[in-house]
Amino acid sequence: YKVYYSDFIDSFCTLSREGSPSFCEELAGNVVGTTYVHADPDSNRNYYWVVACNRGSCSDIDSNNPAEDASLSTAAPTASPSPDQPGPPTVVPAATPTPTPTESDMSRRSFEASTPSGYTRVSLTDKKKVWGIPERFTSDSSLGAVAYMLLGSVKGCSLADDELERSSIVYVKGERLGRLSTYESQEVCRMASSAWDTGWDGIKITHLRIFDESSPTNAMEYVYDPDDMQYIESPGASGSN
Repeated sequence: YKVYYSDFIDSFCTLSREGSPSFCEELAGNVVGTTYVHADPDSNRNYYWVVACNRGSCSDIDSNNPAEDASLSTAAPTASPSPDQPGPPTVVPAATPTPTPTESDMSRRSFEASTPSGYTRVSLTDKKKVWGIPERFTSDSSLGAVAYMLLGSVKGCSLADDELERSSIVYVKGERLGRLSTYESQEVCRMASSAWDTGWDGIKITHLRIFDESSPTNAMEYVYDPDDMQYIESPGASGSN
């Protein structure tokens, strides 16, 4: 069996005719046991797909039905494994410790515990290399790194670094862009984004929402303005919820 994985979009995993994944990544390529342990899962969300393979080919991937966390469902295989192989493995994310909240960070944790309707919950990460300019990303991008660069561009690198150190959660909305033109690389907060050629499928981040302790209203939201081609603070993002 092959196991594929995504930590930010739960229904976009597809495989090309050659078997290359899009909007997901191959986590394991030769699983023969009944359990596969994901050693480094995301702390908030994990989605998995499994295909059955033999020497000739692999089954189709059930793109629209990922398994979340430890429960697994798979597509009906078109290329069945040999009869002596076990059934599809259960993918188990390794346990991650949960820190005990203190009184000083309860309001932040309250904000991070409830995902607003229509948003995707994202852990800020620093991957050093991102495809595309901050508000656009492709299947090869780390959404956490894109959100980090975007936060740096709207609130400054110092705040972005502080939020990264806290392992902060942010919320984003996105829209699919289809085929993109070539974008040049640019640097934000010492991270260089790369260029890509036409033909990549892309997504635009339209909204970025974060708990900002430097702000008197705490909950801050930045919305992309296509007229000015930049992110502006939303007047409705006040309060700590």
